[in-house]
Amino acid sequence: MSLPGFLKKIDPLCSKVLLPAAEFISRRGFFSKKLSLPTPLIIRPGGLGDLVCCHMALESLGLDPTDFNWLIERRSAAWARHHGFSYQCYDQMNLRDWADGIGKYETIINTEQYYGLSQITALAMLKKEGRLYSFDSNLGKRAAICNSRYSQNDDHETVLFAELFAMALHVPYSGTSIAFRERIIAERDYVLLALGGGDAPSRRLTAVQWADFAKAVVRNRKLIVSCSVKEKDLLEDIKILLPEAEIIDNDFESFIKCLSRAAQVVTIDSGAVHIASYYGVPTTVLFTSGQDKKWAPIAESSTIHLNNEAYCRPCTIWGQTSPCLNNYQCKNIAILIAKPYS
Repeated sequence: MSLPGFLKKIDPLCSKVLLPAAEFISRRGFFSKKLSLPTPLIIRPGGLGDLVCCHMALESLGLDPTDFNWLIERRSAAWARHHGFSYQCYDQMNLRDWADGIGKYETIINTEQYYGLSQITALAMLKKEGRLYSFDSNLGKRAAICNSRYSQNDDHETVLFAELFAMALHVPYSGTSIAFRERIIAERDYVLLALGGGDAPSRRLTAVQWADFAKAVVRNRKLIVSCSVKEKDLLEDIKILLPEAEIIDNDFESFIKCLSRAAQVVTIDSGAVHIASYYGVPTTVLFTSGQDKKWAPIAESSTIHLNNEAYCRPCTIWGQTSPCLNNYQCKNIAILIAKPYS
């Protein structure tokens, strides 16, 4: 089990036990240092898609993500590195790194929606009398001086992040709906099939399912296929099922270059959806267990596909999906319906 996965398992109990002590220590400044960092720290544990949504939310407020310090997960580092963020990965830091950050920050914005250990981390890094902002759904919300609202599947994630950032940074924001992203880079005449979701049973498709989905939504255009490490085992079958498709290199920079220029991206609920949104690339996305209103693509002309006969969807809550009791009906490609997102 990965470190983030282990921490999620123990979080509810640890948060309940450790949070009062963390609050006591933080508010009395036991670890507060004379040297302070006025640059706010943004805590963003979670996958790459979460970080991209934070990025878009800051830009919607006219703010530059490189003007902040970031504490993120290793699996999001490629995006932070690509865009020049000042960041550290909590699941790669050594004791010296942790000690160096304790008690230094005047302002911390904790964007973690639920898990309370993130709030304990924030309190450890906060100066005495420092300002901590978070969502009202976080298990450690009482430690913040102000909390922003959070909803499960009623609002797009970029809107919720923008509201939190606006509150913490005292920036005007009146958005209650999604602002569609415009294209950043001119398109070329090909479609990118971005295989993803392989780390979750509810989103892991077979090569046949991927091929059927691509054939259903791609019309008379060159097809390029990319994948993450989790889907590499599908490529040999994909080459047989989609013989005209071109397979690109697996590295992140090649993926970004290809995706940002694509006329269309076809994928599943995954980080590729939000990267495509960032670059304003129209996206056709399959939602299985995931929350389609929260994670929908926000580039113009995007479309979501889902199975309305799967009565139990969406079943993913706080990024976790329970074992399926309905034989993954949500992954049945044959009975998907399509609808534009607006």
